[in-house]
Amino acid sequence: MSNDIPPPFPPPVQQPQRKGLHPLAWAGIGCGGLIVISGILFIVGAFKFGKFVMGEVAKTMNEHPAREEVETVFKSYPTIERTAENVDAGTFTLRVKSSGEELPTTYDDFLHGKVTIKDASGAAVPALQGDLSKIPSWVPRYPGASGELSLLHEESPSRIHGIFVADTTDNKETIQAYFEARAKSLFGFSSSAASSSDINGKRSVNLSFSGGKRKFEIQAYGMPSSPMTVVTIYTEDK
Repeated sequence: MSNDIPPPFPPPVQQPQRKGLHPLAWAGIGCGGLIVISGILFIVGAFKFGKFVMGEVAKTMNEHPAREEVETVFKSYPTIERTAENVDAGTFTLRVKSSGEELPTTYDDFLHGKVTIKDASGAAVPALQGDLSKIPSWVPRYPGASGELSLLHEESPSRIHGIFVADTTDNKETIQAYFEARAKSLFGFSSSAASSSDINGKRSVNLSFSGGKRKFEIQAYGMPSSPMTVVTIYTEDK
């Protein structure tokens, strides 16, 4: 029997270390990648925001300036609604909810009381009904205006509310100056919430004045080479 001792196992082979970037270098690359990605996202976001802003500007330039006035009147008439509206052309179809009667019209014709609908008996009556004689004496009425017409006058135990319209050849600056002076006479001050615009000849000015239990708002608009239409909304709490 042999007493030879078996040779020991050979030592493990050492794998050569791979040469590579230092961990700090990888961290730097990661940060740089994040910066690049952030920059790309910022550019994409800015582009989309720019498109949105340009779209809103283009929409404002094209939109008929009387839309806000039409909105105001419809809020006071829950019995009628608009369908097939084209805000750029200023046209829509007026629909009577109770009968389903539909009438194509324009913002201007609607605000100037030129739309008639059928009553219960089938007779044609104005879609908007008011009474100039019932407008409270304190409510300012633009001097020298033509075609003055009441679109709404309603009284309840708690308030008086109405809307009337008139046309003038004066510019929006003159209109604003007049109503600011009247507000100062009525309420003792001429400050108001005001906005004004003139885009490609489409003019508008919106004013709001209040004091005590009384308030009046002016929404005036004009299309290119056309008179200004002044819509007055008045409210008096009792």
